[in-house]
This record gives sequence, structure tokens and C-alpha cells, in this order.
Amino acid sequence: MPEFLEYDSLTGHRVPRRTNPPVIEEARVRQAPRLDGTCIYMGPLSDHFGHFLLESMQRAWYLTKADRSALLLFHRRSEQANLPPFARTIFAALDVDIARIRIAMNDVRVSRLVLPASQFWQGIKASPGMGIAFDHVREKILKRRPGRQPTPAKVYFSRKGLSPERTFGRSRAVISNEEEAEALFRKRGYEILRPETLPFEEQVALVANATHVAGTSGSALHLMLFNDNPRTRLIELRTKPAVNQLLISAIRPTAAFHIWSLAKDSSRETIILDMEVVDRSVRQID
Repeated sequence: MPEFLEYDSLTGHRVPRRTNPPVIEEARVRQAPRLDGTCIYMGPLSDHFGHFLLESMQRAWYLTKADRSALLLFHRRSEQANLPPFARTIFAALDVDIARIRIAMNDVRVSRLVLPASQFWQGIKASPGMGIAFDHVREKILKRRPGRQPTPAKVYFSRKGLSPERTFGRSRAVISNEEEAEALFRKRGYEILRPETLPFEEQVALVANATHVAGTSGSALHLMLFNDNPRTRLIELRTKPAVNQLLISAIRPTAAFHIWSLAKDSSRETIILDMEVVDRSVRQID
């Protein structure tokens, strides 16, 4: 497939490196279990919020028009798909019965495979088609939202309540002076929120209706995928060189400002925001 050949050419330096042989041994093909019917290949299935939005949803645009009897084929290291609540909400909004999901840990054969074009390659490139599924999910959530309660116009997503311990991977860096950023944005009319404490539907509604969204680098700002309002402003206080948020801003219509906010005396374990830079930049933007 041209898509995978291009991806491999751009990621060949990564470790571990994915293998994509042009020919598979016949014996290996015969030994693989078979799935009958039509399967839609969706990519990796992640439990992590940010990775789910960027990786598990990269081909979801196709689900807005796909045959609802088709199986959804994901791959992951565990055969058990313990879907977190946010993932279940997203699948429900896309009219996906989770009973249609199949997990491939190893080789598998399918009668017919549909491969929707990926709209997001982490750290590499993104396409506007990524927004199709997110717009669809947003509208479903907003329509079902009870009472259509008003949401604040300006929100700052704080990371102060997050534990330094992760369920996997290395420890999460702590922002030692985020309370200073919270105070600065609070004075400018922002409501300080910890999105992980809110129902997922409320997180989507907050971002969809906001005129201003701010916060430090992290998965919470990936929620901007649900915003298609060109009048909305995003202020990211960048604390790491990852480019995924930049890619999101490139394919969504919001006005985005990405401010390098890391103080010189920061370390890998402890992040310190350069509040002079933050204050000066926010006054120019907001």
C-alpha cells in the first residue's frame, strides 16, 4: 500500500521499526485465523486519552458513511479491549456497536478489508479529513446534552491535579508553578478547570463552545479537534517540543498561539513556566 510505504520511509529511523514485507510466506498466511465478512482496518486501539484521539481515530472519518454491519479491526498488544468511558461515548456517537470490534494481536486473514486513508500521522503530518469524525461526534454530543447548560467562554485547562505516576511509561513531569499561570488567566476572565474530573461530554461541550482555550502542553488540548469555530483562540503554553498540537492547529480553523514557555532552570522531572514570557505573550494575544 502506498500509504504504508510512505510512512515507513519517514519513520525508518525509529526503534522499534515496523516491518512491511512485500510478500508473506504462504505457510504463515494459511496458519493465520480468518475473519469472514468485511473488516474496516482502524489502526491501533489505545486506552490513553491522547493516543486514542490521534491514533485510534485517524481513520474514523470513514465510519460516518460505512456499512454498520462491517467489523472494525484494530490492533493492540492485549486481546482484551477494556474501553474507557470516553472511547465508548465516541463509538456510540459514531453508531458503532462495540460488539463489532475485533482485536488483532498477531496475523489475521480477512475476507474483505477496507483501508480508509489515515488522516493523522503522529509527529509527521495531518489532513483536514481528521476533523470529519470529530465534528460528527461533537454534534451528536451537543444535541444529546441535557438542558444545554451554558459553558464558560474562556477556559484554562490545568494539569495541577494530575498524578506524576502514569499507568504506563515514564513518570509525568510536574509543573511546579502552574498556580501562577492559573492566577494570571483567572484575572483575565478564564475559568480554571481540571478536565480529567469532568464527564467527557462536558469536556467536548466546553471546547466546542469556548471563545478561548488555554493550557500547558498535553492531551487535554487535543480536545481542540472537536472545535471548528474560526473565532476560537487556543493558547498553548508549550513545555515540550512535541508537534502533535501544532498539527492539530494546522488542520482545524481555530486561531492558535503556541508559546514556548519553558524556563531555563526546568528539568525533565520538574517543569517551570517562564511567567514573564507567558504574561507578555498573553497580553498581546488576549
